[in-house]
Amino acid sequence: TTIQYLPATHRALHYQDALYGLPYQMDTMALYYNSELGDVPADAITDLFTSATPAAPLALDTSFDGAYWGIPAYGGRQSLKMEGTDERDHNTLDVDHTALVNWLEWLLAVQGAPHIVMGAEPEQLQEIFTAGGAGYLVANSDMLGDLHNQWRGNETLAHAVEVLPLPAGPMGEGRPFLTVDAFLFSAGASEEQTRRALAFAEYATGADSQTLLFQGAHRVPVNVVAIARADDEAIDSFVHQAESAVLLPSRPENRVLFAAGDELYHSVLEDGQEPIAAVAAFISRLDSTFRPPLAAVLGDKVTPKQSLGP
Repeated sequence: TTIQYLPATHRALHYQDALYGLPYQMDTMALYYNSELGDVPADAITDLFTSATPAAPLALDTSFDGAYWGIPAYGGRQSLKMEGTDERDHNTLDVDHTALVNWLEWLLAVQGAPHIVMGAEPEQLQEIFTAGGAGYLVANSDMLGDLHNQWRGNETLAHAVEVLPLPAGPMGEGRPFLTVDAFLFSAGASEEQTRRALAFAEYATGADSQTLLFQGAHRVPVNVVAIARADDEAIDSFVHQAESAVLLPSRPENRVLFAAGDELYHSVLEDGQEPIAAVAAFISRLDSTFRPPLAAVLGDKVTPKQSLGP
């Protein structure tokens, strides 16, 4: 069953070699650019910075979620690994002190440039981009549907926007978070209820339904046949990005992680705190908040419910 799904999405639903759900849709980040305003950007962060101009600025989301992709680009394998992973597994939370400091220092260095626009509100950055005020924008896949809705009837403008995987940094590729929406099955359901639920989930995640999801809402399919049918460069870029993205399990503790991360970026980019001191305070806050330690808390990809088998 799982071979019909993008590997990154069905991996999110495995626990101890058993499958507990079927993926429905996914969300991750990539680089949008307006070919009417700027040239095709290079695949390195520093080259992207030089590609941007005052007439085609680079818009960067500086929320923890939106800016996370730069941390892996500035560090190698990290110190906080998800439980049960090995060196080949992409599901690793990269919160290496040095990488985070280096990424923040780069953001701080380019912050005042006339061709850089920064903000922690992705909706505002999207408005700037769609109005032609930015030539490049790092944003999530949800924006695809918004763009098509806003530019309906203006095919020239719609075709001017293209999507590419995120640029790499000096220490590796840019790796954003990956979230997966899925159908999960309760262990308390009867055999008949599970059978019916599984039949609906297989229908909703099948190639035909996933093709309609893309055509009607411009959401990124998780079904590999639907992805092939789409034959869309933007979809291909998000699919490519998903394979190296960092899986973010849906856990209540994420609120603490994201709130602390948002405060970290704000303290450096808005309040002028030194990156080294700010990162030390951030890590200390996480260490004191998460019991068991953060690596263990983020280790469970899915809370076990009803297994669908290996």
